[in-house]
Amino acid sequence: MIGPIFPEQRTTSPSGPTWLRHLLGDDYFQTPVAVTLFTDDLNDITAVLPLLRKLPRLKEILLCSPSCGNAIPNYLKAKELLEQELPNVTVTGFGIPIVG
Repeated sequence: MIGPIFPEQRTTSPSGPTWLRHLLGDDYFQTPVAVTLFTDDLNDITAVLPLLRKLPRLKEILLCSPSCGNAIPNYLKAKELLEQELPNVTVTGFGIPIVG
């Protein structure tokens, strides 16, 4: 599951024709710089990688682990995969349960 995507801050009006922005919304013409992923499943990460590679200004991925129990190994593998496949993107984490 992919979470909210936050566009880069702009000081000018968004690109795209005004009439089309009114129909589709300004967000349609923005380029995301951060993405939140609510998964630590390697199959999900592998499936979304082609989409992430198409985001030329992507700078950060927030990886949220919804798992409990043995989530830390899953999270670490998912984080490692993202860092290998997207070396210019910072991968941060949230939601790792405290074990112990």
